[in-house]
Amino acid sequence: VEAGNGLINDDEVPMTVFQLSQPIRSTILNYSKFVKTLDLIAFQNNPGSIPCTCSSFDNKFCDPNHKHIITGDLNIIQNVKLRDLIGKGPNFREPQKVDFEAAQAIIVEGLDGFIKMFSKIKKVSEASFIPWRNEIITRVENKIHFAKRSCTFSDPKSVFDDQVAKKELKSLHNNFIFVPIDKASNNVAIICKHYYASTILKELNVTNNNVIDSTYEVSIESEGAIIDRHVKFQDRLNINVKEEFRHLPKHYWTPKMHKQVVSERFITASVMSSLKPLAQDVTKIFQCIYNFTRAYYRAKEFHSGLKYFWVIDNNTEFCKALDRINARKKAKSIATFDFSTLYTKIPHDQLIECLTFFIDLVFNKKDRKYLSVTSSGANWVSNRKSSGTVYDIDNVKESLEFLISNSYFHVGTQVYRQKIGIPMGLDPAPFLANLYLSYYEIHWVDSLRRIDFARAKKYVNNYRFIDDLSALNDGGEFERSHKSIYPKELTLKKENEGMSDATFLDMETHIKDDIFDYHLFDKRDGFNFFIVRFPYACSNIPNKIFVSTIGAEILRISRASSSFQHFVNFCS
Repeated sequence: VEAGNGLINDDEVPMTVFQLSQPIRSTILNYSKFVKTLDLIAFQNNPGSIPCTCSSFDNKFCDPNHKHIITGDLNIIQNVKLRDLIGKGPNFREPQKVDFEAAQAIIVEGLDGFIKMFSKIKKVSEASFIPWRNEIITRVENKIHFAKRSCTFSDPKSVFDDQVAKKELKSLHNNFIFVPIDKASNNVAIICKHYYASTILKELNVTNNNVIDSTYEVSIESEGAIIDRHVKFQDRLNINVKEEFRHLPKHYWTPKMHKQVVSERFITASVMSSLKPLAQDVTKIFQCIYNFTRAYYRAKEFHSGLKYFWVIDNNTEFCKALDRINARKKAKSIATFDFSTLYTKIPHDQLIECLTFFIDLVFNKKDRKYLSVTSSGANWVSNRKSSGTVYDIDNVKESLEFLISNSYFHVGTQVYRQKIGIPMGLDPAPFLANLYLSYYEIHWVDSLRRIDFARAKKYVNNYRFIDDLSALNDGGEFERSHKSIYPKELTLKKENEGMSDATFLDMETHIKDDIFDYHLFDKRDGFNFFIVRFPYACSNIPNKIFVSTIGAEILRISRASSSFQHFVNFCS
C-alpha cells in the first residue's frame, strides 16, 4: 500500500508488535510465594514447622552433599503431561485457540491509534488516512478469510486444566520449591522446602530476631516507614513512585548446579519495589559515567602504552586479543581468576568513596554540569529546565549513597538491611561493581607507572568481566600482585591450574604451538539433566522469535571459535 497516501515516509511506516500471552512461570514457580510467607524466627524455633519429605521420594534425586532433594531431573514428576510442560521451561507459553475476530479488533485498534497520533504530527486530518486504513483492513480480512479456508486449527487444552496434573503440581508445591537454575534460567530446580528455608536462615544468620553476621541486620523500622522515606526522597528529585511500586524487594536464592558441590546465588529481587524508579535512574547515570570513563582511559592507554581500564562487556575484545597474539605466535600463558565474595563483602563507605572518584572525574562546570535522565537514557544538558529528571553532581552522589544505604528487603513479615556489599539484583549493580574494582586497578597501574614502567606494561592483556578476570602473557605478574591491588575484604581465587589451559566467560582456551586455540565453553554441559537452550516452536510466540534465537546462538558460537572446525562441532 502506498504509505498513507504519500503522507508517511518509508522510515515512518508502523511496525507490527506482539503482546505475548502469559508464560507458565507464575503457575509452576512457587519460590516467591514461599519467601513472602516464610517466618524465619518460627522456623528456627521449630524446624519441624516446615518438614523435610525427601525420604518419601526416590533417593536418586537426593543431593549427596546436602542430603536433601536438589535436582533439575524432572523425572521426579510422575504426571507425564505436567513433566513435559515444565520441561519446556518457565518461559514457555501454552498454545491457544486462534481467535481471528479478537486479532482483527486489536489490529484495527492499533491502526486507529497510530492514525490519531500521526495526524497530529503531520498536522493533517484523520480523514486523510481513511483510504489507506481501509486498504489495510481489507487485506487483513482477506488474510483471515484465506487462513480459515486453507488451514486446520486445533483447540488446545491447558495442562493446568487437567485435574490429575493440577493435583500433582499442588502436592509437589507442598513439599518443594520450584525455582530457576543459575546459568540455566529456562530450567527449573526442585528443592526440598525445609532445606530452602534452612539455607536462607543460614545466609541471614538470624538468632532470636537479631542478625549476628555483619552482612545483614534486622531493621528496627517498619516496612511502611521505610517505603515512605523512599518515596519522599524520590519526590525531591521529581521521581514519581507509583502505588504498585510501594513494596520492598524479596530475598531468595537459586542453585548453582554447575558447581561440583551445589551452592547458592542469593538475589534481592527489586522488581516493582519502592526504590526501583531511583535505581533505574542511577543505572542510566552510571552507564553514562562508565562509558565516559572507558573512553577517557582508552585514550590515555593510546598515548601512554599502559592499560588502565580492564573491563570488557562481552568476549569480543578478549577474542581480538587472542587473535592479535596468535598472529605473532606469541601465546605464552593464560590465567583466570574469580572474585568469590565481590557483591557481599564491599564496605559501603569504601564503595561510595571509589564511585565518587568517577563522578568527580566525569562532571565539570562547563559542558558536563547536568545529566538529564529519560526513558531512553542519560544525556548531558545545559540547564535544569530540560526534559526528564535532571541531576547535578550533588544529586548523583546523594542518590548513590541513598540507594546503597537503603538496601532493604523482606523475608515473610520481617525486614532486613544489607549493610555491606551490593545486593545481587539491584539494577546498577554491574556498573557499580565494575567501577569499584576499576578504581583499584587504575590506581595500581598509575602507581607502577612512576616506579616501574616495564612492570606496569605487563597488565596490557588483562581483561575483566565484572567478577571474572583473565591475564594473558603476563608471566604470572597479576597472580603475584593481586593482593596488593585490591582491598583485603575481597577474596580472589585462581580458577585454572597451570598457565596453558583456562575457561573464561563462555570460552575454553588452550595453548598449542604458541597459539591460543579457543572454542565455546558452556558450563551447562556438565549438568546431569536436559538443558532448555531455545524456545520451543510449539510455544505461543511468533516464528521470528524462535528463528532469531537460533540465529543469535549460531553467531555466538562463531565469535567464540578460533577455527571453522570448532564452529562446526558446536553447531552440530
